[in-house]
Amino acid sequence: MIIFGKASSFISGRTRELTNWATNDFKIWENKALIINETVKNWAYEEFKIYDLLTILPSNIEALFELIKELTNTEKKSFKSLVKYYYVLTKKEQYNFKNIENFKQIFFSDMDMFLWIISLSVHQKINWEIILAIGKALENHQIIKEKSLSYANLLKLMKINFLKKSAFDEKWRLDLYGLLKEHKNTEEIARKAVIELYQNTNLPKNSFAHLQKEIQIDTQNLYLEPDNKKYQDKFNLLKQEGLIEEIEYMIVDIDRKYIRKRNIKTIKIFLASSSELKEERKEFEIFINRKNNILQKRDVFLKLIIWEDFIDAMAQKRLQDEYNKVISECDIFVSLFFTKVGRYTNEEFETAFKSFHESGKPLIYTYFKNSNIKTEEITDEFITLLNFKKHLEKLNHFYTKYENTEGLLKHFGDQLEKILPRKYENFKEIITENKTIFLNNFAKIEKKYFVGSETELKYIDENLSKKNEPLVLLNGLGGIGKTTLAQAYINRFQNNYNNILWVSVFSDLQNDFKNEFQMTKFGIENLEKKDNQFKRILNKLNYISGNNLLILDNANDKKDLQENYFQLQSLNNWKVLMTSRAKIDNINILEIEHLDLESAKKLFEKHFLKKIAKNEEKNFLELLKHIDYHTLMIELIAKAGNKKSLEIAEILQILKVSDFKDDKLQRKIGIGLHAEMTNKEKECKMKDYILSLFNFEQLTDEEKKILRYFSILPNDFIEIEKLKAFFQIKDENDFEHTIENLVSSGYLQTTENSYKCHAVLQQITFEKLNSNPKNCIVLIRYFIDILDTDPYKNKLDFVKYLIYAENIVLIFYKEFEKNNKIENIKEIATLSNNLASVLHAKGDYKKTLEYNKKAISIYKKNLDKNHPSLANAYNDIASTYQNLGDNEKELEYNKKALKIKEKVYPLIIVW
Repeated sequence: MIIFGKASSFISGRTRELTNWATNDFKIWENKALIINETVKNWAYEEFKIYDLLTILPSNIEALFELIKELTNTEKKSFKSLVKYYYVLTKKEQYNFKNIENFKQIFFSDMDMFLWIISLSVHQKINWEIILAIGKALENHQIIKEKSLSYANLLKLMKINFLKKSAFDEKWRLDLYGLLKEHKNTEEIARKAVIELYQNTNLPKNSFAHLQKEIQIDTQNLYLEPDNKKYQDKFNLLKQEGLIEEIEYMIVDIDRKYIRKRNIKTIKIFLASSSELKEERKEFEIFINRKNNILQKRDVFLKLIIWEDFIDAMAQKRLQDEYNKVISECDIFVSLFFTKVGRYTNEEFETAFKSFHESGKPLIYTYFKNSNIKTEEITDEFITLLNFKKHLEKLNHFYTKYENTEGLLKHFGDQLEKILPRKYENFKEIITENKTIFLNNFAKIEKKYFVGSETELKYIDENLSKKNEPLVLLNGLGGIGKTTLAQAYINRFQNNYNNILWVSVFSDLQNDFKNEFQMTKFGIENLEKKDNQFKRILNKLNYISGNNLLILDNANDKKDLQENYFQLQSLNNWKVLMTSRAKIDNINILEIEHLDLESAKKLFEKHFLKKIAKNEEKNFLELLKHIDYHTLMIELIAKAGNKKSLEIAEILQILKVSDFKDDKLQRKIGIGLHAEMTNKEKECKMKDYILSLFNFEQLTDEEKKILRYFSILPNDFIEIEKLKAFFQIKDENDFEHTIENLVSSGYLQTTENSYKCHAVLQQITFEKLNSNPKNCIVLIRYFIDILDTDPYKNKLDFVKYLIYAENIVLIFYKEFEKNNKIENIKEIATLSNNLASVLHAKGDYKKTLEYNKKAISIYKKNLDKNHPSLANAYNDIASTYQNLGDNEKELEYNKKALKIKEKVYPLIIVW
């Protein structure tokens, strides 16, 4: 089969893949050739896509001659063999970008292509009409060089991976649009090109295509005029009807975030002129575009509003009132005249002049082009021009004459430079000294009750005061003091804000936000419909003027936080302070560490209701180490100790022997601010409250398993390579990903590629995840094996593992004392025995004896009284007593061992 045609005929315009008929219907032909009029060097995506399906041949005489020869060949035909006659196939380079940084590296050096490509992100769909319309507009406005729309550049575009589909991938469009925001002038030209393309497209009214056309025009207009209520209302209506794609919300959010980040000042310039000065208008547009490229570094954007944008509508409907309103809202009014005055110019000028005297804007610049008109050439239109000049003189308004476009632009450029430094360079926001309004009721902390770092408060304020830092996340373990710090910040800096809203997150951020917001005076009616509730609330907040503060407390669900973080960035006039155990990327994070010794002491004494005596300072320091300086534990233990009239030494002993669950600490205590901020009872038992601080339900099985392991390891940082060995990890990548998730969710702490679990969280994990020898068997057996050393090896080499083995044995032996029938507890006895063996080699006989006894105690409760393992344990402890010089005990346990062995092992007589 031989086909004369185009490669694009075989590619689906929608999916950019081979059509079904091309792949299926051509199978019956063994030899298939496509004759095209493209040489290999000009091949693009389509040609390479079908290369394996068909033999592609160029439509020149030599190719056709060789094809005829092959067809007349009596031997078996193979069109593929023809390829070698015409060219050596070298596949053209394709641009398969992995990320936006990769794209910037390649194209940033070619600024014309760079600007053209990023400007395509103003439109979701990708097609050649849009690509060419935008490219042509950029070229006409001299944003990109003349003749940039070359065939070579179009081929480049065809080879870019993210432009090969019929629509942008969401991430690529958002990333490209982020780059485009640095080139606001380019964006405006691209959007106007899209509008013009749609306006010139004739589609049947009431058709779906016509509806999509109207949506695109309205959406593009909103981006060009975000403050235009008409476009805002249209956009919101389309959103409510579900006709706006989700990505457009994200684009709007990027716009708001960028404006807030850069604090760009838009200067609106209205240009009015008659049709005879078409060339001047075009050059004026180009001049403004070039000026914008310079001014963007100063965060100033000149928005040019052109007479022709309104003239058609006015001619049809006389929308002069709307037109005059636009003039009065502009910063600068420029009018150009030559031989006549336009139909509405007098009224427009009067509007601008009146507005200037009332409000100081717009500044008015009037230009007359010199016209060498002879007396006989004077017309009625020219007389209107002379009358208008006289009118200006009566108003004491000076106008400027110019000879050519170059003179016009030079004069206006000089005037513009004089204006910018005086009026527009200092855009620092001034906060009015209105009384702060608390939009909802929430617990507040008085200064005298705050114990903590002044440095942290200053850090929060400094970062929230920056224009490019609208969000700060306070991150740390549950109960470490994040909520209290947020409250202290409000107490100290509330006068910096006009409105403050506090949202406590209990389960779902959006739902809790909605519930709290609806109780304010700004609550929205008819919010029952679930779709876009959160966005409607954020939009409502954006209408609240001033400098405002939103606190999101206890937003601990990482996934929930990530999903909503992007939308929170769309808030204007609002700073956001969040508290969370989770971490997310691209946000300013303040890690809340434990209190220093002085602050910890001050907090303890405040709730213990008495000073720490000198003879108790050592015990107090040990107490702090035991609970790892955990802020909430310090407060609650002090309250419990005060209610029970316990001394610090007694509290320490209770925590060492048991833990915070000990009955002696379980009288109901007040939890004050913590109750009000978390909807808990104002008084409860310390155990119940601390256990309620953490929720493990959202964790995966793998995450739970790793946390169980950490709950029985020492409260020290452990290198990740050791952890991989301890946990017997097979897939290292998965493990590293899981452990980083636990860090970012606030369950683990990290430093220099090492990890640990906070002491308080270890106890909570142990309790709530039911850590036991069975579900921790992998970790236990690792240390059993590592300490069960070859008798010919030096056991001192394994001393480094003692700290881990001891911790595991002590934890589970404490549980064994409460319940001696724990499943797999015998493994702990074996570990205790092996641990004792290394301690014995180390010469620490007292400690060896301790673990000998623990092993025997477990064996006796869980093994038959004549079990060989028990006999071996008796022999081990006898050896320890021998080294301690206690011969009586040595003999006692050797006899016990012998008695078991005589019953278990047969008598062997050696001849």
